[in-house]
Amino acid sequence: MLDTDAQATLNDLRAHWQDAYYINCSDGVWSAVPFDDRTILITADSAAELRWQIRYDYAERAIQRPARVFADAGGWISGPCI
Repeated sequence: MLDTDAQATLNDLRAHWQDAYYINCSDGVWSAVPFDDRTILITADSAAELRWQIRYDYAERAIQRPARVFADAGGWISGPCI
């Protein structure tokens, strides 16, 4: 069971990243698993460290995602996958 501060921090991380990662804290180890690749386990000794690792991982995944194609009135244009 987490103390009040750790639980609040866990809730905050989940609120910000719940659409992209499963986030947990158990036995003092903070962890995140990306929804789009459940073979990856990101771990950290603190919530702050995990937050930075998630941000880095998310940015790396954004770079690797293929571009989507959007339609507009003038035809087809390509754009980044956000």
